[in-house]
Amino acid sequence: MTSTSGSPGAQQCFSLSSNYRGLLPSDLDGNTAPPAGSPNYIAALDDTNLNGINLWKLHVEWATPANSTITGPTKITTATFTEACGAVGGICITQPGTTVQLDSMGDRLMYRAAYRNFGTHESLLLTHSVDVSGHSGVRWYEIRNVSVTPIVHQSGTYAPDSENHRWMGSIAQDSQGNIFLGYSTSGAVKPASATPAVL
Repeated sequence: MTSTSGSPGAQQCFSLSSNYRGLLPSDLDGNTAPPAGSPNYIAALDDTNLNGINLWKLHVEWATPANSTITGPTKITTATFTEACGAVGGICITQPGTTVQLDSMGDRLMYRAAYRNFGTHESLLLTHSVDVSGHSGVRWYEIRNVSVTPIVHQSGTYAPDSENHRWMGSIAQDSQGNIFLGYSTSGAVKPASATPAVL
């Protein structure tokens, strides 16, 4: 690891069980910092039971590395889901003019895990690709109470038609709490221009 000055930088490492994959660290949105002493949140799909999100809390102390901790996971129960592409999160996304298919990456959360502190509450947004009647759609969640007992505040699956796959979602929200979901679209026939979803 290299610092911005070009000199060697510090790093701190934790090893988790091989049962977990595709861990995604949270990323701050907005001008309001997290509450003092807050950890960084790290999320991953519960791709064993297919009904939740695993959440870890990472606290790093650069001055005293031995005081750094990672705790969890805490399971946040969600509506059940089937990973895109035959429940394996693999390759099945059709595209026009070729038989070559694309990877749904449905076995992991998609960038970003967007965190925002509203002052009255903290919010974490997540997305991943799920199977919807044989094609890929985007599942999204807003998680609240992340510092205490995380819960799904709201969620949904965006798949407005059966001709096109929607996958590789990316989600964020503004200071008013308006949520915006972007995604990739593809199908055997060239789709009309995609319209991002405002949730």
